[in-house]
Amino acid sequence: MGRVVDEKNPQTGMKRKISQFTLIELLVVVSILVILLALLLPALNKARERGEAITCLNNLKELSLVMQSYANDWNGYTVYSLGGKPWTVALRDAGYWKDYRELFLFCPKLKEASMAPSSSLQYTTYGAHKVWTVYINDWIEMGFGDFVVETLADGSSYFNLPKVKRPSELLLFADTANLNKSPLVGSWTCPVRGAGTAKELQSFHHDLRSNVAFVDGHAGALSPAAMRKIGGNQGIVNGVGGPL
Repeated sequence: MGRVVDEKNPQTGMKRKISQFTLIELLVVVSILVILLALLLPALNKARERGEAITCLNNLKELSLVMQSYANDWNGYTVYSLGGKPWTVALRDAGYWKDYRELFLFCPKLKEASMAPSSSLQYTTYGAHKVWTVYINDWIEMGFGDFVVETLADGSSYFNLPKVKRPSELLLFADTANLNKSPLVGSWTCPVRGAGTAKELQSFHHDLRSNVAFVDGHAGALSPAAMRKIGGNQGIVNGVGGPL
């Protein structure tokens, strides 16, 4: 119980009894509040992270639809690079979006750094699947088809979607990160097969999952083990890049 004291009204001269908290009681109340905050914060952080992951999946679905629209307009070909320009520039120049500040281009978990004024936004987006020339035969041997088209003379690279034999397992876009930047930003490129030494890779930053959009239009969250089953062998886990 608090300490009871008399308070006198200076105008009427009447007295009333009021209760005051002691220092110990105040400390007890503060301690209870601290404990409640400690219990609530992890739940609030989890809820925020789940919200970010859901928004991220929706972004990737929308981005996939844009690329599918491009492919429909260009005889089934997507674009990774065009005349040395990244896919972000190629799609903007073709009128598929107005500028690089479209929110669906960026993972919400990395959005603040990726969209910072100092960032080159065309390079800090989600990553488009890149198949290096040396790994083209790997994808053919895994049964995905001979879908990669390169024009080495001008640095262009495409996927021919009608030639993809496993569209529900071949990714178009994914969460990525650039380990050359601090804080981390997204990366426009996503080479899921490689030696694990690159600094711009698929990133598993949603509770050790990477959100991806597939050729057939669906999106999902994959673990490193799940990515290995569909051809991936490198990525960023817990902020460290390397083999999966």
